[in-house]
Amino acid sequence: MARERKFSDKTLYNAAKHILLNNGYEGFTFSLLADELKVSRGALYKYYENKEELIMDYMIFEMNRFLAELKEINNYDRFDSQFDFLIKLMFKHIKYIRYLGFHTRSLQPSVKT
Repeated sequence: MARERKFSDKTLYNAAKHILLNNGYEGFTFSLLADELKVSRGALYKYYENKEELIMDYMIFEMNRFLAELKEINNYDRFDSQFDFLIKLMFKHIKYIRYLGFHTRSLQPSVKT
C-alpha cells in the first residue's frame, strides 16, 4: 500500500511561492522547502527530480489559477468595466509579474552590435 503524501499540492505550492518571492529562484532550495513543509528533502525528491521540475509545476498551477480568474471578465458587459477588472487582476498579481519580468530579461539573447 502506497504511503499518503504529507503535504497537499496547495500546501506545497504556497510554500514554494513564499520561498520564491522571498529568496528568488537562485535562493530556492529543497532544503528550505522541506523545512517550511516540515518534511525531509527525500520526501520532495520522491515526487520531483529537481527544483526546476517543481517550479515548472508550480508556475503551471499559478497560470491555471490566473486564467480561471481571467474568465471572470465575461461577467462584465462594458469595455470600461472589463478594463478595470483586468487592471485590478494584474495588480493583484504584481509580485509575480515583477519577479517573472526581472528573470525573463536575463534569459533574453544578447544582441551584438
